[in-house]
Amino acid sequence: MKHRLFPLMLALLMLCASSALAHPPKAVTPYYDMKTGELTVKIVHTTTNPAVHYAYMIEIAVNGDVVKEDDSLKQTNKTNLTYTTSLRGVKDGDKITVSVSCNRGGTKTATITAGDASAAAVTAPAKTYTKPAVKETMPEKPKKKKSFWDY
Repeated sequence: MKHRLFPLMLALLMLCASSALAHPPKAVTPYYDMKTGELTVKIVHTTTNPAVHYAYMIEIAVNGDVVKEDDSLKQTNKTNLTYTTSLRGVKDGDKITVSVSCNRGGTKTATITAGDASAAAVTAPAKTYTKPAVKETMPEKPKKKKSFWDY
């Protein structure tokens, strides 16, 4: 009886392990440029082999209505990709919702408001901080008092 359960247990273990490797994208960061009408989405999806495990589909909705679905995403590296598309007719204050799915399961969704200043901050270049060149000195060690045995 034990020998017959082993293959079943092994198959169950492998099934659980393969589903554990599936995960949604880690981050989906959309930015809509009101001047050009372009939507840029930065997607972070970490994988060891993008040919087998990748972000494969993006769905874009404006005010709850799906306006674009694209299942031809190409993740060419192991960590991220950027998707850019034209969205015409988006007005200031419209809600843009972007959902990105992994081919092995899981979806990550992000929503922004068109024309919102906080959305523009998403793509602003990160400020770098340079530590000022200050010479660090160690405080002097206190002088040890002489003990009776030092004399």
